[in-house]
This record gives sequence, structure tokens and C-alpha cells, in this order.
Amino acid sequence: MRATRTFASLPRIAPAGLRARLAVLLHVLRWRRIALGHALGHHLARIARDDHVYLVILAALVGIAAGTAAALLLAWIEWAHRLFPEPGGDGLERGLVLVGVPTAGGLLVGLLRSGVHRILRIRIVEGAPGVIEAVGIRRGEIRGVSAPVTGLGTGLSIASGASVGHEGP
Repeated sequence: MRATRTFASLPRIAPAGLRARLAVLLHVLRWRRIALGHALGHHLARIARDDHVYLVILAALVGIAAGTAAALLLAWIEWAHRLFPEPGGDGLERGLVLVGVPTAGGLLVGLLRSGVHRILRIRIVEGAPGVIEAVGIRRGEIRGVSAPVTGLGTGLSIASGASVGHEGP
């Protein structure tokens, strides 16, 4: 059996600051996720023993994961609606809410995205065009941190009144 370097030992990195510590943590988690996925795939292939059964089981697992992620996103959007006040009253109060809530939501989303970009140094994939670009230019590489950050930004955007869909602002 030939070595694939999947389970190669992790390099020793002396973290200097918060950014370096986060980079080391993400590197370790990435290797553990690869190893876990590899082990689960081997177990599943031994249990199924047939390519068709294996693919059906994999498709079911992907469907369950996607459905769970969609349900979590919708629950987050519903909960995030409670963070912002509804435009009630009349006159100046209503005008302040109608202008202030979308502005506050946009600022929060901008701070979230720029904070992730500055601390983790990753580019967040945005919607279907971002996925197409990742597949075409970056060999399909999409970082795992991108999905939760996009979900948080989507919930904040929709809850604050932005004119966007669930696909991601």
C-alpha cells in the first residue's frame, strides 16, 4: 500500500499572536476533518460493498446535511428578526427605525465580513457566482469557515430589511 500523506504529521508552528494561533487551529482542524472523512468513507465502503448502495448512502447523508443546514439558516433568520425593532409608531420614530435598522444591519454584516477577512485571511464565497468562480479559478476550493459566516451575514441582512435572498447577500 502506497503512502498518500493524508495522515502526515502536522508541522510544529510556534504561534506568535492571535492570528497565528487561529491559523494553527484551523490547520489542525482541517487535517482532522480530512482524516475523519477518510475513515468514515472506508467504513461506509466496507459496509455497503456495492458502488450503487455506497452512492445512495452518500447521497442520503449529503441530503440530510443540506436539509439540516437549510433548517438552521431559516431558524437563525427568524431569531435574528427579533434583534431589530419593527417600524411602529408615527413620525420621527418610524423614520428613524426605517432608516436606522437597515443601516445597523449593513454595518454589522460589514464588520463581520471584514473581521473574518482581517483575522483569518480568507476570501468568503458569496452566492452562486462565488461558487462558480471557486470551481473555475480556485480548483473548487471553498473554505469551511465561509458557510457559517455567510449564514450569519444572510440572517442579519434579511432581518434588518435588506433586499436579498437566502442564497447569500
